[in-house]
Amino acid sequence: MIMASSFGEWPARDETHERVGKWILENASMKTGSRHFLRPKSHSEKDLAMHRLRTVEFAEAMFNLQLVPGIFELYQKIFSQPDSMEAHYLELEALKILLEAHLQFRINKPKDFQPNHDCEIIISPDLMAPCEVKCRLETSEFSSHAVSNPLKKAKNQLPKDGCGVVILKVPEAWNIGQVQDCVRNELRKTTRISEVIVYTRRFQAVTEIVSMYHPICIEILNRNSPFAPRIEPGILSSSLKANGMRSANWFTFSLQTEEKIRKLLASA
Repeated sequence: MIMASSFGEWPARDETHERVGKWILENASMKTGSRHFLRPKSHSEKDLAMHRLRTVEFAEAMFNLQLVPGIFELYQKIFSQPDSMEAHYLELEALKILLEAHLQFRINKPKDFQPNHDCEIIISPDLMAPCEVKCRLETSEFSSHAVSNPLKKAKNQLPKDGCGVVILKVPEAWNIGQVQDCVRNELRKTTRISEVIVYTRRFQAVTEIVSMYHPICIEILNRNSPFAPRIEPGILSSSLKANGMRSANWFTFSLQTEEKIRKLLASA
């Protein structure tokens, strides 16, 4: 139903099922055809496992974020622009990172702000951090420009006098140390970005059936920013320190599936 409402006005029930089914078949099925983020590259065990995991986590994110004000505009972008699904899906992952760190935020509508940024994070009653999310696709090759270019674009989308935060997702294959060096080099040139959160994930096949991603978040503070003392050592770390462990208010489909598999295997 979440997926159906993302197509716009609510159609008749039969038409809803038909449109949702068509979208899933075209963009999230294992049939041959054009390559999409949710579709496996091949029928190797690893690619099939990644396909299952991405599909489950995609549905999981949509379910858990459905009550966030403004989220359906992002859902509509995902369904109307399937070729850009990986970049749009990162926005869902970024919101999950903020939620798990107990951070409150609001999603910005494109017409509301100039320059435009994705959301605003509430750091404290008197400090709001404009946040922009950038994504380097998993197929991207590493270079210094591959890191600096999205940061330059993000900088231009953030207000000059704000506590700007950028969440930068990079491919699993990239060397995180090299990425951090490039980010620090770019931060030396600006005060508009107060912090960059570098985000990536490491895939692990636990069993032939169960697989998982290990999220990695690295906070890089810009010491040139006048807001640095107020968010040190980083917005995620500060919030987790103040509020305790990561939020458990996230219904995890994969854990439910794993538990069912264990019960089935135990009863076999």
